[in-house]
Amino acid sequence: MPQYKNNPTKSNTERASVPGSRASITIEASLVIPIFLFAVLCFIYTMEIQVLQTQIRFAVENAAKEEAAQVSVIPVVNTVRLQRNIVEQIGKDRLDHSIIINGAEGIRCNQSYLSIFNDEIHVKAKYSIRLPFPEFTRIEMPLRQEMVVKAWTGKQNKNKEQGADEIVYITKYGSVYHESETCTYLAPKISYVSYKEVGKLRNRYGEKYKRCTKCSYGKPISGVYISEHGNKYHNSLNCSGLKRSIYAVKKSEVGGRKGCSKCAH
Repeated sequence: MPQYKNNPTKSNTERASVPGSRASITIEASLVIPIFLFAVLCFIYTMEIQVLQTQIRFAVENAAKEEAAQVSVIPVVNTVRLQRNIVEQIGKDRLDHSIIINGAEGIRCNQSYLSIFNDEIHVKAKYSIRLPFPEFTRIEMPLRQEMVVKAWTGKQNKNKEQGADEIVYITKYGSVYHESETCTYLAPKISYVSYKEVGKLRNRYGEKYKRCTKCSYGKPISGVYISEHGNKYHNSLNCSGLKRSIYAVKKSEVGGRKGCSKCAH
């Protein structure tokens, strides 16, 4: 009776090929799965960023409208109150558990101001978000939301008087006269900011803010007042360091003063 023997070479080849195939599949899976998971994570981050931007935009708009009503009492943007209103509308717990760096405290409104020239409130909310990378890389994305609303000041436009007896505005040591009492050269931009942040802020010329010796005594409890062109922080909005003495005179009495390049025509 013929005997059939197994082909040892073929059997060994088949047996050897199986572990190799499994190893190649394992290597491919180890490369593809992390890439797939990272793509899913990026998609989730993108959706979360869009949701946060929408929530912050609506919160900034509502907070700006509330601040527009407040400046009729005190003509300055309270950035501490502005930031608190934004956080309350979105929810502190929601922000603290979001991808915003430092959560609710990561939203900064210290660059918001009231433009006395045209009675507009410029609200600027800045924040940064974490990106899906290891924390040691410190890769983040800065974002901002801006809103401009008209302040409710109750002011009415006045018709200018024509002729040499037209009323204009001057300062004690100024070399020009102004046709508008709300000219930005007469009324600097003043903001109310947290005392904890004032050390990080700079004025328009890049200078740090120092303590005003006229109105600041000891350490402020909460916030202080600063101006865009000044280099001092103040405890009182009525401090003379924040204001200029403005005199209304007839145009025929300005002497050798020239017209302001911004408001005089």
